This record gives sequence, structure tokens and C-alpha cells, in this order.
Amino acid sequence: MEVFFLDELCLGDEALRYRILSFFPNALSVMNGMMGTLAVIFAYQNMFREAYIILIGAAIFDKLDGALARKFGVDQPLDLSQRLTVGGVLDDVSDMLSFAIAPALIFYLGMEFFVTDLIPQYLLLVLVCFYVIAGITRLVCFTLDRQPIPGFFKGLPTPGAALFATPPLMILQQFSQSQSPYLESLGLFCAGVLVLAAVLMNLYLIRYLHVGRLFSRKPSWGILTLLLLIALVFTPYFGYGTFLYASIYIISPLWTWRISSQEAAQERPASR
Repeated sequence: MEVFFLDELCLGDEALRYRILSFFPNALSVMNGMMGTLAVIFAYQNMFREAYIILIGAAIFDKLDGALARKFGVDQPLDLSQRLTVGGVLDDVSDMLSFAIAPALIFYLGMEFFVTDLIPQYLLLVLVCFYVIAGITRLVCFTLDRQPIPGFFKGLPTPGAALFATPPLMILQQFSQSQSPYLESLGLFCAGVLVLAAVLMNLYLIRYLHVGRLFSRKPSWGILTLLLLIALVFTPYFGYGTFLYASIYIISPLWTWRISSQEAAQERPASR
């Protein structure tokens, strides 16, 4: 692919051209990791709605860095025998920060803020460590997988798990403000959702559709999702709406298994 006359500028040096083009998706990967860090900072300030919005931003950057790498032709190393690349490691580290560590810390902060006496401290730390280990295991297996299914993930992808595990904490915050008698029950529900997300990440027999490619293939769906999120963010139902949306994705393999890998892997609208 011709990009900014790099073929002429690099004088045929493919390695130099590859390094220059890799800078752009790598910069998006760094933004992904920064967003995850910011999400934890906002949660520490008891701003869970804002933390969730930032996690959505991290997921968007995660989608963009992969799409841009494929667009520029730098999603594979020049030397195919080389298993690890700077871009791949950077992407994994960013995903670990945003989608493995950040959701676990946000859960810990939420439980500490709102239901301090429900779960013992040691058990809370066990749940946090369980999710982090499950997320890192998922990322390692994804990186080392030599037989991926085009357009699908084996097991729940880490961004999907993060966006599924954190909305109940926004609902928990609302219940705490109203002194609801169901606060402790909701706290247990939040813990259950976290464990479920951790388990689904490592159930590799379940195939989850690549949502980023789906939105690229059907832009109207992506625009509709964005408009729905914008409409919900100004209402008290943002936590409920995002949890429902994430829950639909959790059960989506019940019908998306019928989609062929060739169709799922497409990143452009089908030509008419």
C-alpha cells in the first residue's frame, strides 16, 4: 500500500518503512493504556460513570490500532518466524492495563466505597486477583494462538469482559445514594458478574463475534450504538442500558455461530 510516498522516501528499505508505519498503530495502543489508567483514577474519585466512559474510549482505541495496523500492512512482522514484535507487546500491555487490571481495581474501589462490610478484605483481594489472572491468561493465549478463527474471538475478548463487569458498579453507586435495602444483594451480584466475565474470557470453545469489524462492516450499527450511548449518558439509566447491551453480547454466540468466518472477517461494507 502506498502511504505518504514512503516507498520513495525509504529508498526500498522495507524495515525502515515498516518501523515508520508501525508508529501510528503503536501510538493508538499507548492511548488505549492511558485510558485504562485514567479510568482507575476517575473511579478512585468515586466517578464510576466517567470511568466507564473512559473504558469505552480504551476499547475504541483498541479497535482502531488493530484496524490501522491491518490497513498499513504492519499487523504481521516482517520476519514471520519472529513471534514477538514491539507493536504486539505494546498492544498486549495496553490491553492488560485497560481490560484486565483496570476493571478489577474499579470493582475493588466500588466495593470499598459502597459495601465495605459485605465481603471480607481477603476475599475481595482474591476476586480482584482472579479477574486479573484470568484477563492476563486470556491475552497470553490470544497472542500465542496459531490457529485463530477469522472474525471471531475464542472466548470472551478482554474489552467485552471489562465493559460487562463494570456497569453494575454504576448501578451500585446509585443504590448506595438512595440507601437501598438491596445494596448488599447488588454487591454480591457485582461480584458474580466479575467472576462470570473472568470465566467466559477463558472458555475458548465459545466463539464471540469481532464487534469492531462488525461496526466497520455495518457502519449504521456503530452510529446507532454511539447515539444510544450518548442518549443514555444524560439519564439515570446509563448503567442499566450499558449492562443490558453488554449482556446481549455475552449471549450473542447463541446466534452468531451461524455467521461464516469469511463474512465475519470483513472490515468493509459489502459492495452492492
